[in-house]
Amino acid sequence: MSNGSADTGFSSEPVGSTTLPCPGGPADLIVHVGDEYGNAIEGADVDISGAESRSGKSDATGNATFSGVAPGGYQVSASKAGFVKGASAASVPPSATTSANVELVRPAVTITELGFSDDFDLTTWDATSASAGPKITDPVWKTGGVLNNPACYKMDSNNMKLWPRVSISPTPVGSATLSLKAISSAPALEFRIDGTAGGTEKLFENMPLLSGNLEKKVQTTMLSLKWSYSWEGDPWKTAGSTGPHKIYQVYDTPIESPLFDFALDRSCWYAAGDNDVDKIADKVSKGISGDLIYDPGDAPDTHVLGYYPHGKCLCMNNAALMAYLCRSLGIPATMIYIWGGATGTEYTTFKQVRAADPTMFWRPTFMVVAPKNDLAEENPHFTYHVVTEVNGKTYDPSYGTIGLISLAETAPGASRQTKSASVVGGKPGGWPPFSTKVNSPWVCPHKIGL
Repeated sequence: MSNGSADTGFSSEPVGSTTLPCPGGPADLIVHVGDEYGNAIEGADVDISGAESRSGKSDATGNATFSGVAPGGYQVSASKAGFVKGASAASVPPSATTSANVELVRPAVTITELGFSDDFDLTTWDATSASAGPKITDPVWKTGGVLNNPACYKMDSNNMKLWPRVSISPTPVGSATLSLKAISSAPALEFRIDGTAGGTEKLFENMPLLSGNLEKKVQTTMLSLKWSYSWEGDPWKTAGSTGPHKIYQVYDTPIESPLFDFALDRSCWYAAGDNDVDKIADKVSKGISGDLIYDPGDAPDTHVLGYYPHGKCLCMNNAALMAYLCRSLGIPATMIYIWGGATGTEYTTFKQVRAADPTMFWRPTFMVVAPKNDLAEENPHFTYHVVTEVNGKTYDPSYGTIGLISLAETAPGASRQTKSASVVGGKPGGWPPFSTKVNSPWVCPHKIGL
């Protein structure tokens, strides 16, 4: 029956009980989670929030399907351990299937500090005070050039280990396996380590040498390392470079303690490129002779390394310095005192008079045939002379020669006497090498001033 209501366009049913037609039904939202290489990520935690909020996990195809979601706008986020949390947005229309993509990226890794292990302990040399400075401890290198100290290993070593500290940014969710690799081209070395990492930084301890070894030479190597990293077996990415790191390569385990960086600066430079003890000793002897002026009248009372800024010294100092440098390289060495005497405990002098005034004289114990050398005259007369013995051979760092000197002249009844001594506390030891002094009245034919 018509009552005219059809003409008004209004329902006769009471307001509030009317069922309004829905403009569209629920929809499906499929969130795909992948990495920066286009690989699907399984097991990621996926959250959507908007008209409603839900959580799920991505499957083997990288998809998390949310069925029957209310239409509208959504914020979508995904996370998984070892990745930086990712997000995107989705607009879900009624009665339709909509997809959204979330890319998860790995955090970047940068080397910030580096230490070395299984190396020989080093101490800095304070040239100003001619004494020990601070010990060199790890880390020996820090990014930004704020620290770059040396390390020391035996030549031909294949047991080098690194202690890198890395920064991780942005901060990942949880933790994951991080692999580090460091490669040097000269010498050819490769280090590798795997470890669990998360947060903002990670210190890797005892990163081993995977392949290669230091050259079998005494020298100073400037080691440059190129670093790369991989999360969970992903493709390797560059982590920058460190160095050059100064690596002292010594012949064997150093004998001197503390082991000073400056001692290795000199000895590794002198002996660079050799692995033969005799050649190393000869190079050290000649290096000292070239660096220091031989002055038979100057005996600086300081540590042997303090002779360098002093610039000159006598034979005892040169011999002690050579023994010290060789021992710093791990090569046994001793000082050998030489003098003229009737016995091994007697020091027998004679007179050498002045040409201008025979009443003026001094008392050497021998004369040796040798060329003029720095402040030492030709064919000098000495009270004593000191050389260095290495591997059964004698070296004279005052002259840069090899061999025990022959005495061309002594007091009657006297002959060449020798006694070995050690460097003690960085200074020449063993003085005096004799216990009795005898002054012979004999006057040698060589006059002072001629």
